[in-house]
This record gives sequence, structure tokens and C-alpha cells, in this order.
Amino acid sequence: MILAISDLHLGAKASNSRGIYHFIDGYVEPHRSDIDHLFLLGDVFDLWRRPNAEVIVENQKLLDRLSSLDIKVHYLFGNHDFVTRDIGEWLSSTDGLYGVSSWDLLQRSVGQVKEVEILEYDGLNLRFCHGHQIDYWMALDFYEIFCEAMCKTTGKESASEEWDGILELSRGLSSEHQSWARQASNEMWSRTLRALAGPVTEPQEDTVISGMDEWNVLTHFLSTDRFRGRSNGVVSPGFGTEVDRIADQLVSHSSVFRDARSHKMSHAIDRLARLWINLWSVLERYETENEVPRTVLRAVSRAKRLMGGLTIGLSEYEFLIRGHGHRPYVDASVMTADPGCWLGSRGSFLEIADGEVRACQWE
Repeated sequence: MILAISDLHLGAKASNSRGIYHFIDGYVEPHRSDIDHLFLLGDVFDLWRRPNAEVIVENQKLLDRLSSLDIKVHYLFGNHDFVTRDIGEWLSSTDGLYGVSSWDLLQRSVGQVKEVEILEYDGLNLRFCHGHQIDYWMALDFYEIFCEAMCKTTGKESASEEWDGILELSRGLSSEHQSWARQASNEMWSRTLRALAGPVTEPQEDTVISGMDEWNVLTHFLSTDRFRGRSNGVVSPGFGTEVDRIADQLVSHSSVFRDARSHKMSHAIDRLARLWINLWSVLERYETENEVPRTVLRAVSRAKRLMGGLTIGLSEYEFLIRGHGHRPYVDASVMTADPGCWLGSRGSFLEIADGEVRACQWE
């Protein structure tokens, strides 16, 4: 059996740390002889605006429990623990603080930290990741710089100091995006910080479409250049065909999708970008996700699989196990599942066994 959990956000006020401990003691421990792998799909720690070593030391008990389970643990970094991707460099900067070696604590518990893991298990071809790479694909260069900068703040910096930290890391951006970041008004960068680094809270059942504020500020940093010339086969003839099929099915729903479908001769990535922008313009019309037509929601899921091909090498034959969404679900029709989060009173996980992926609640 494989277990997958995500978005524990340990270190954040909203983290359901008590529930996590109960889950490990009440479910993982009793079933450990049946568990072959435990996947931690990112945002295990919430390192934004917190001293990183302090967060690790606060959660020493959990790390000790993980290391004592005798289960293969896989740690994939997310956006809120982004700096763990360079775990050696990151932990060496925190060692010796609080009289505890943070390297020892984390290394013995989770080993190597990765972005993506691939596993064939019980007849399923599985690809694991956190998921922010997919959701922010068109602005990923800037967003990952933002994540790194937020992990390097302690919560004591002013907004202008936080933005200075982002500018310091922005040298890898295009000259156009660097220029915009440097010339942004106080109001604009304050709005960007509020939209992208607001407090982590428990998701509500009937909420305004998540990510709309984030999307609106990220439009200043859109780019698909990083995906051109990729040689891993993700941009194949079938890629463009799938983009066109999604647009075709949506044209009857809204005329805006004719834009994505009318550029047949353009690059498939450009057509996907137009399709995604058009999808967001349609989603913006609805106040809650329950109001969105199923055809549109399904188009979003299918488009995200294509984005997964670009960002994490997802193939059409692989079942995507991802986090970041904070809501547990399994959608076999698009071969995607999310274990949900451990925030507020919530606690959920994925169980993969006998060729099936199941979403489970922990009470």
C-alpha cells in the first residue's frame, strides 16, 4: 500500500498538527507492515515568514516519529517549503541554531528531497509532485523566485524589505519582467504580496474560485519561453490535438474559446496559453465553484494534465498524484488525485492499493 499526504503546513497557525500526530499513531503505525511507501507531497512545513530552523525544531517530535516507522518516506518540496529542494545548502545555513542540528532531524526522517517521483505500483504508472508547478505554469519563473524569497523571510521584515528580497533573486527573469518588478508601485507590489502570500487558512466548502487574485497579479509575469525546445516528448503532435479538442468542446459554451481554436498554425504551447487565459476569463464570471458548468471544470482538469506534461514531464499514461489543492479528490476520468490538506479541523490522505486510488478522511 502507498499512503500520500500533503499540505501539512507545520509552522502555520492553521496547521492541524494534533490531527497529524493522531493519524500517524492511529493509522500509519498500526498498518506500517502493509505500507510500502509514504509520500509527503510538499508544504509539509510552512517556511514563509518564519525562521526555518525554528519551524523544524518545533516539529522535532513528528520528525522523530517518521524516522521510527521503518517505512520508505518520500519528501517532495512544495511552494511553502520550496527551499528544501536545495536541502544541503538550506540546512547548512540553519545548523547549530537552538542547539539542534536541523540537518540530522530532517535528513534521518525523509532523506533526499525531490521535485517529482515516478513509481510503478500494482499496475499503475504513478507520477507524484506538489502541484504548484502546474497551477502557476505560465508564471513559474517568477513564482518560484517569490517562493524562495518568502522562505528566506522571518516575518519581521517590512513589505518593502520583502519585495527587495524578491528583486535580489529576480536576475534570472527576462529583462521585461525584471523591469516591471523594479518599477512596480508601492500599491502594486503590496497587492502582489497580499495575493500570493496571504495567511494559510482552512478551505471552505463553498468558496469563491480559488486563485483568482493570484492569477490577476501574476499576469505581469507570464511567459512560456522555458517550455520551448523541450526534448522529453511532452510537446508531441498529440499535445496540440488535445488542446484543440478541449477548445472545440468549449466553443459552444463561450465564444472566447474561438480565439484558442482559430490559431491552428501557432505553436501548441501558445494555443494552450490562450486556452488557459480564456478559461480564467470564464471562471471569473462565477462566484463559487459549484456554479461552474461541468464542461468547464473538466476542461480545466484536462488542460492541467497538459501543463503537467510541460512542467513535470507527465505522460498521458500516468496517474497524477499531486497536492496544493487542499481538497481531497480522485478523478479517474483525468487520472488525477489530491490527498487534501491538514488545516484547521481537516485531515485527509490518499490510499493506493490493488490498482486503485482512494481518497480517505481522517477524523
